Formats: sequence, structure tokens, C-alpha cells
Amino acid sequence: NCWGFQAGTFLSNLDEAWRDFFAARGQEEKAEFYLPAAVDGLMRRRAARVRVLPTADSWFGVTYREDKPRVQAALAKLVRRGIYPSPL
Repeated sequence: NCWGFQAGTFLSNLDEAWRDFFAARGQEEKAEFYLPAAVDGLMRRRAARVRVLPTADSWFGVTYREDKPRVQAALAKLVRRGIYPSPL
């Protein structure tokens, strides 16, 4: 997923969601702040609008250390195909 945000009210509202999350779960080692859930909450409160831009490209999530080799291999393939420059 790729998100783009405009500065101002939206990011202030997102910051508030982060603070709430951190206060409730900040001490949990595996706690994750799910950006889609935070944005959904803002949309439900009518504090944000979202526009979806379609793409045919793939995304590579890196959450845990174990994700790194898979993502490195996928990015290396894109470099070999000339889609990304080397070095990145």
C-alpha cells in the first residue's frame, strides 16, 4: 500500500489517532498501528476523505525482519528488469 497525505488537518487528526494508539498499546512489543484502520476511523468521523488511485504494480510489505529477504529479492528483480535504478 502506498499512502499520500496532505499536511494540515488530516495529519493532525492522524497524529491524534497515533497518540490514542500509543497510550493504549504502546508498551506491547508486537502492537501495530494499522494505517488503514486509522484512516477508516477518520473517514467514519468525516474527518478525512480518501481517493484511491488504481495501479497494476505490486507492493512489498516489510513489517518483520523475516520479510527482508523476500523484499530484497523482489526489488533486485525489478532492478534487473530496469524498472528501478541501481543503486536504489
